Amino acid sequence: MVFSLVFDCAHGEQYESIGNFWDFMRKTFTTCKLEGLGFNWKDDTLEYVIGSSKDLQIETVLKEKIFYVTKQYPKALIKSIDIPNNNWKKYSDRTERLGKLYADIYKDGVLDYEIETFFDDGTCSVEIHRSNYSIRKVTINDYDELIIG
Repeated sequence: MVFSLVFDCAHGEQYESIGNFWDFMRKTFTTCKLEGLGFNWKDDTLEYVIGSSKDLQIETVLKEKIFYVTKQYPKALIKSIDIPNNNWKKYSDRTERLGKLYADIYKDGVLDYEIETFFDDGTCSVEIHRSNYSIRKVTINDYDELIIG
């Protein structure tokens, strides 16, 4: 289970807003190993959730603190998220270089999911998932094969 919020991406404002969300959640859930997941990208928004897939007590702790979180973030919801089990690629770096890390990641195209984990030593990891499909240009020869073949 995770806390979910939708963030405005129109002018890059999501970086500061998600950072504030992270700071709040870290202070609120001091005993949990938190992860953030970004997904459901739209033109000007993205959904971002914070919770833990590794901390078995997170469900109990989330329910205990829901009032406190929704007081600060009235639109926050507790929900469960299903994500792919495989085809994830992992990157690690210093947290202060996160912007450069993402610039490199996005050179290869858009993401379906990203999981962020931040550590007390100033490092972070980002796990990404992209769809396994690719787009290719269809030529007249392809149509000939379809019609004849």
